[in-house]
Amino acid sequence: MAAHNDVYAVVVNNGITDIEHFDGRSWSVSFELPPSAMSGATITSIGASGPGDVWAGGTRFDPTNQRGYLVHFDGSGWTVAPEAAEPIQDVVFAPGFGDLAVGQQGGFDRLTVTPALVVTDQRSGPSQNLTGVWGSSPADMWAVGRAGSVLHFDGTKVRSVPSGVTADLVDVWGTAPDDVWIVGDAGTALHFDGTALTELATGTTANLLAVFTAARGDVWMGGQASTLLHVQGGAVTPVALGQTSGPALAILDLHGLSASDVWLSGAGDSSTGFFQPPGFTAHFDGTSWSPVELQPTSGFAFHRIWELAPNDVWVLTQPVFRDIVDYWHFDGTSWTNLEMPPSAATFMFPEPGVALGSFAFGPHDRWIVGLLGTWQRNTQ
Repeated sequence: MAAHNDVYAVVVNNGITDIEHFDGRSWSVSFELPPSAMSGATITSIGASGPGDVWAGGTRFDPTNQRGYLVHFDGSGWTVAPEAAEPIQDVVFAPGFGDLAVGQQGGFDRLTVTPALVVTDQRSGPSQNLTGVWGSSPADMWAVGRAGSVLHFDGTKVRSVPSGVTADLVDVWGTAPDDVWIVGDAGTALHFDGTALTELATGTTANLLAVFTAARGDVWMGGQASTLLHVQGGAVTPVALGQTSGPALAILDLHGLSASDVWLSGAGDSSTGFFQPPGFTAHFDGTSWSPVELQPTSGFAFHRIWELAPNDVWVLTQPVFRDIVDYWHFDGTSWTNLEMPPSAATFMFPEPGVALGSFAFGPHDRWIVGLLGTWQRNTQ
């Protein structure tokens, strides 16, 4: 509301969204979503600094993602503004700051009118999706994601770290602040030595999806096309998975307790980009990998694996119906299937029902990364 006789409201009627204006006597339609936008956009919020500066925002849908939809009224007509990176939940005018829009995934945009309508993302760091997170301590946290995005949190602030690559980065792990490993698409592997990131030639173009190291200079990397690599002293050696037959496999996660106690998990690799059940696991005892162990009763790929002890290993598949999470547990002898709500997970394994990109120091210190640069710490 700009004044008692200058009120705007968002109205949805029979699937048609418009903005109506009240002039003190009656309501009339001020703006209606154009036909090209009606099937792919909504308006849910509106704010104004005065009669000639009204903003309205919502969501623009397309087959692959959701964006922020914004329109502006300058006193004489409405103009569609550039899209925001994330769906808009509220538009406000803040004295001293100007017009602002906030939205999903931590979206925070500044809206300016002159010299043209501009939407500026105010978040620090890239707004790329983040997929992997690891830290040596809560004051030394790393996150990686799309388009070569690497972020570091020093306990006080987040900064972008130049990666020197444009490939999507998927996973990160390390042993210390000066020993951090990152892997990603097209065989990309990076190492941080405390000063800068350096790319390592892996000898493969397969997408690398997982990395784990428990000892400096001893690193495992896994990914699509049955790719498993062992890095020792800077030398990269391909390792056979022990698969006897069937389609190529995708290694989706690696975890362990030492250089001689490492687990991997995964699923069938598909050209469609989807990982196919049944899930599988394998174990490295310091000398060799056990044959791939399939779990044919599992209807899901094994996305995460976490070892607490040799007789206490957990595998996460995917959230299933009604937020139930499907787990497998290894007791040192055999695997057992479990289903439980995420809130029931009281062990050290993070709750990946919230996000697969997660890392835990313990049950009350979990770090989760996700869409559009979202990075969250949960200490409850």
